[in-house]
Amino acid sequence: MERDYDQFELVHVIKPFRLIDSDSYERVYWRRDGVALAPGYYVASWPAHANQRRFNEEVAFRGPFRERIAAEEVLQQMATRNAHLHRASVAAAPAR
Repeated sequence: MERDYDQFELVHVIKPFRLIDSDSYERVYWRRDGVALAPGYYVASWPAHANQRRFNEEVAFRGPFRERIAAEEVLQQMATRNAHLHRASVAAAPAR
């Protein structure tokens, strides 16, 4: 998982440069390298500073997963890990 990427969403890539987002909308995505993702389910993640979830060069895709359930499990693991890291950083922060 990329450092400081703490916003997650399950998406389904249906064809080159097209995906279905978690709200069931078909969206266009693009990547810096210009290479289309293989069809399947992915966990998309954005950095903490991203104001909007756009499927552009800021998004990182983890996958593909053949089955939605496998992607959901990874999404849950990533969210849990992120929550643990956040709690640890808050606990380590100096008191004000």
